Amino acid sequence: MNNTKKTLTLFIQRFLLVLAFYQLVRVGFYFYNRSFFPEIDSEIVAGGLLFDLSALGYINIVFAILHFIPGKFHGNKNYQNFLLYSFFIVNGFFLCLNFIDFEYFRFVGRRSSFSMITAEGMTNEIGGLILSYVVDYWQIPLFTLTTLWLLWMGLQRISYKNVQESSNAISTISLTIMVAILFTAGRGIDRKPLRIVDASKFGPIGTSALVLNTPFTVLKTLNKKETLRESKYFGEEEAKQIFNPIQQFSYKTPNKKNVVLLILESFGRENIQRGQTPFLDSLIQKSYYFENGFANGKLSIDAVPSTISSIPSLMNKSFISSSYAVNDIYGLPKILKDHGYDTSFFTELSMEVKTLISMQV
Repeated sequence: MNNTKKTLTLFIQRFLLVLAFYQLVRVGFYFYNRSFFPEIDSEIVAGGLLFDLSALGYINIVFAILHFIPGKFHGNKNYQNFLLYSFFIVNGFFLCLNFIDFEYFRFVGRRSSFSMITAEGMTNEIGGLILSYVVDYWQIPLFTLTTLWLLWMGLQRISYKNVQESSNAISTISLTIMVAILFTAGRGIDRKPLRIVDASKFGPIGTSALVLNTPFTVLKTLNKKETLRESKYFGEEEAKQIFNPIQQFSYKTPNKKNVVLLILESFGRENIQRGQTPFLDSLIQKSYYFENGFANGKLSIDAVPSTISSIPSLMNKSFISSSYAVNDIYGLPKILKDHGYDTSFFTELSMEVKTLISMQV
């Protein structure tokens, strides 16, 4: 029992040390890009801790197994050295992924994903990009090396010399409990696994990069290929003759009326003005009604991005559940905000109207 306690203490100390470094790197990320985050609060800090635990939970499940698996080899110096070095290399590698986004975030406005590494042409340019990154932003590699050195010094101060063989039964129980805890931390305790888009729950969409960490976004997009296929149905000149999206309008005085946008579930033209929607029919008589409007989303989950931001369904998965969900989009609420409007979002439980978005001056 005492030997298992020593192993447990060793693993927890190492885990908490790496977790503390994730917080320090986030602080560094904030100060490096402070102009992008004018407002922060405790909710952002709590969200960041949650996503750090998620990334570390997945990364360190293997190390939990290696620490607690029963066997006489735990007292072997070479095995303990192997655990120390491998723990440092793996966790140090993932920790340093965060430093990529210190500068890259300024270009794309979000955390990096695995698709950034595997993007077309990226594999041929990676060597030159790394060299340019080191030369142009030399302070970031310096921060990275300093962080790795401090992490290594911290791990060395955690003694592992007294770890010995432990009871098979107790070690197995400890292993099962620890793996369950790490898996829960990685997945999250909500009904659905923790996703990149969930970062928006802890603050405005512009602070999602501060809540997230790069290891989490890379792991979550590891097996997701989100390439956009280019489709050309018309030539550029022919398309402009059919419809030119660039329009210019001039108003003498702004019309600051309230704007109410209704989003309905599973409704088409055939459901309107047929006696099925009397309330909506009465609103149509007093509102702008575009009879020849067509949906650019295929599923219910596409409703909000297609309606609010005019983003069509271009990928095999919805925009909301993709890694692009936290991108800075100049959508309708932001456009109206620039004109002095405040936006409220309401969910209606009735069958007729599912979602109501109200925008007021």
